[in-house]
Parts: sequence; structure tokens; C-alpha cells
Amino acid sequence: LPRPDAKLAAKGAEYFDAELCTACHGLGVENARSSIPDLRLASAQTHAQLPAIVLGGARRDKGMPSFPHITPQELNALQAHILEAAWDAYDAQEAAKAQRK
Repeated sequence: LPRPDAKLAAKGAEYFDAELCTACHGLGVENARSSIPDLRLASAQTHAQLPAIVLGGARRDKGMPSFPHITPQELNALQAHILEAAWDAYDAQEAAKAQRK
């Protein structure tokens, strides 16, 4: 997925903090507990399922509560924040590879 708009990602970071997503998913969406998936590694399929997961509780059986009060716009911003974190991790990985050469 492409890198999101920086302003939208920043707004998503605010929602991520406000909804206390960091309690389980960590400050960098990398995870705060070993059993929680690293959101930076979420597949395109998972991103496509975000409305069902976040709003509809599709992963409630795995411990992910639903957040039906989140608006589609807020969810879009949250997704942008997750994607931005994934791109930042990728960029850091590539920079580390370049330094080793």
C-alpha cells in the first residue's frame, strides 16, 4: 500500500493515542505485548478488513474489542497512521542495509 498523507497519519496518531490503542499495540504500532500482532506487518487483506475488525469486532475472539463509535474518517486516519509506521520501519531497515554496505 502507498505511503499515506502525512497530515492524515498525524491525525491518526492522535486517535490511536486517544482510543488507548497504544495499551496493546504500542507507541509505534509494533505491539506492547508478545501475543499482539505487529501492525506494521499487516497485510493488504488485513487493511481491507479494518472496518470489520475495528468497528465490527471481527477479531473479538482473539482479544481485539470493537470500537463502533469510531467514524469512517477516524478509521481512515488510524489506518494512515499504521501505514506510516510501516513505511517508517521499512525506511529504517533500508537505511540500515545501506550503512552495512
